[in-house]
Amino acid sequence: EQLCINYTNESLQQFFVRHIFKMEQDEYDKEAINWARISFTDNQATLDMLAEKPMNIFALVDEESRFPKGSDDTLLEKLHGKHGKDPNYLQPKSRADKTFGIKHFAGHVYYLSKGFLDKNRDTFSWDLVNVISSSSNDYLKELFVEDLTQGQETRKKSPTLGAQFKKSLDALMRTLNECNPFFVRCVKPNEVKTPNVFDRTLCTRQLRYSGMMETIRIRKAGYPIRHTFAEFLKRYRLLNPSVPAAGSGDDKANAVKLATTILGEAGAESWQTGKSKIFLKDAHDQELEVKRDSMFTSRAIVLQKLVRGALMRQRFGKIKENMLVFQHRFRTFLSRHRLEVVGAGLSRLQATLEMKKRTTEFRNMRLRMVGLQTRCRGFLARQSFNGYSQSITKVQAVFRMVLAYQRTQLLKREAEAEMIREQAIKRGLSPKEADQQKAAHLQKIRDEEQKKRAQAQAKRLEIARAEADGYQKAHADVDDSAMVDEMFGFVDDAVNRFNGAATGAFADLPQGQGDDGFGFGDSRIIPENEEDISNYKFSKFASTYFQGN
Repeated sequence: EQLCINYTNESLQQFFVRHIFKMEQDEYDKEAINWARISFTDNQATLDMLAEKPMNIFALVDEESRFPKGSDDTLLEKLHGKHGKDPNYLQPKSRADKTFGIKHFAGHVYYLSKGFLDKNRDTFSWDLVNVISSSSNDYLKELFVEDLTQGQETRKKSPTLGAQFKKSLDALMRTLNECNPFFVRCVKPNEVKTPNVFDRTLCTRQLRYSGMMETIRIRKAGYPIRHTFAEFLKRYRLLNPSVPAAGSGDDKANAVKLATTILGEAGAESWQTGKSKIFLKDAHDQELEVKRDSMFTSRAIVLQKLVRGALMRQRFGKIKENMLVFQHRFRTFLSRHRLEVVGAGLSRLQATLEMKKRTTEFRNMRLRMVGLQTRCRGFLARQSFNGYSQSITKVQAVFRMVLAYQRTQLLKREAEAEMIREQAIKRGLSPKEADQQKAAHLQKIRDEEQKKRAQAQAKRLEIARAEADGYQKAHADVDDSAMVDEMFGFVDDAVNRFNGAATGAFADLPQGQGDDGFGFGDSRIIPENEEDISNYKFSKFASTYFQGN
């Protein structure tokens, strides 16, 4: 597969070389242009060795593939024998090495001969043909209909893979030769397939192997723009009308005169004339095209000026006639419109006077209403202020009373403590012991206050927990069974209590007499099959009822 791919690359490279170098330089030689030939790498010898000359590599592979006893080793020996002396063929140094090499335009490539013949024969096993022919799948038979219709001998004479590939490539090259080709060269930036990484050596080697260096030189030194003498005169004679037209004299002399007048004298570094064509560089072609466009532009401007002048004069005459009619009708319209405007102005004047009168009345009424609102709001504000002032006075009095009461209690406790101290001193205790009793009395008072505060705090916490429990119960999901048990649980206890009491209450009733001898029992008892309803409790009934509703 790699040999076929490289053969294709060699053919495309030769196609590129022939169009860029060979045909270009052959045309220069044919036209007798003063030209220095450029050396380039020609891979025609490699193509001849691969597939062009007799006993080429593809021919030897096909020939060996048709021999019944042909093998990869015999193929390698024939290749060494036929092409061993070719400079483009690389023969291994050791016979144990089962490879051969070829000098391609992009570098040396070695091919392993193992499996060459099997891949080239591209045969479809006869056993697989028999299996497919005996299959009941019609679609599978349709895929291999060509192999099923061929006999075994016919399949042996079918073309090899190399022959098919060469035939397909020849058809491709014939199609390319009939076209006007444009070439695009792809350059591999690096070997690791990483973006924004350029291997300078790798890129330079690819450009050199692909012939881009020589292409740049030949394009820089060559003449890419070419015209026949008649075409050159037809296209650029308008730049110098004194030169005779094409076909009215010596076209070559007239074309040289025209080019000399515009571009200057001919030379190897400027433009040149051949036997049937004039050869120009890109700069000269751009100069000629710019001057030709300028000439067309100036001529077009003059033509446009004349045409526009005639059109404008014709249009002006029609506009003048139409304007006279328009003025007559417009003046009539203005008179009528003026009358309507005067009438509308009088109506607006009347409306304006009436508006001013009513506006004045409204403003006076609004001023009176504003004064009334101001007085009412003042009265309400004073009344509200007095109420607030009285409330604040009451709050201040209560607050001061509470502060005075607390202060009084504090002074009272201190007086009681001081009285206890004095009594202790009177009893004969020392001042230190008296102070200790005073401090103990004060500490007892503080402990009582602390206990009262703790009780108040506990009460507040209990109230907060009760409120939290109530909020949680109010917002919690309702369990119907639990709710019924909680609401009607007392019913079961009452029923059990009544059942237990019934045993003693009815103990004094007479008992049945049993069988009376005629097969009848006690007539007061009616035996029947009663259903066990012990599991049917009121709570269960209530739960079912509430869930259903």
